[in-house]
Amino acid sequence: MSNISKVENEFVEQIIDMLQTMDSVVAKENQTAVELYKDNILFGKIENEKILLMDRIGIFSEVNKELVAQALKERRQHIYRDKLLVIMTKAYWLALEQTKANKSL
Repeated sequence: MSNISKVENEFVEQIIDMLQTMDSVVAKENQTAVELYKDNILFGKIENEKILLMDRIGIFSEVNKELVAQALKERRQHIYRDKLLVIMTKAYWLALEQTKANKSL
């Protein structure tokens, strides 16, 4: 990840590592963020050490910072990581719904 700082890069790597349990998640860097895709569906972004996930109406909203911090800090306490993964999986399904709805228009 070349356009982002070392600290941001470490944050992104930790999040991507956590997302491996979702299977087939790909991170693509652009000039302002790292975009998160699953099955070629954009469902999230990492920007300025914040995770932004797609909501029901197709807008990216920030994930609770405390939950993210706990998920990254408490590696042995999987409850925080699991909560974050549930939220991220939900964002993927919402993005998939949006994509299908847009194709049917």
